[in-house]
Amino acid sequence: IMPSLVGSEMCIRDRLHIWTDILEQEVNLDSDFFDMGGNSLQAVRLTNLISEKFDLEVGIGELFENSTVRRMSELIGEKGIK
Repeated sequence: IMPSLVGSEMCIRDRLHIWTDILEQEVNLDSDFFDMGGNSLQAVRLTNLISEKFDLEVGIGELFENSTVRRMSELIGEKGIK
């Protein structure tokens, strides 16, 4: 296994773990935050945790536009975290 793949899988697991903790239920890469019952307070918590964990700014509007783990992961990658 290539090291970059292992690192990428670890980042994905970290992201899934954050969403699972916030939503208090199991999620997958294509689980939609709002369809899973995410509310405004949880959205603030999620964006704050992502911002802290990955040392970048993620706003509520970006969560609305990228409301699945997969899409948020792509956004984080675009902002510089692989």
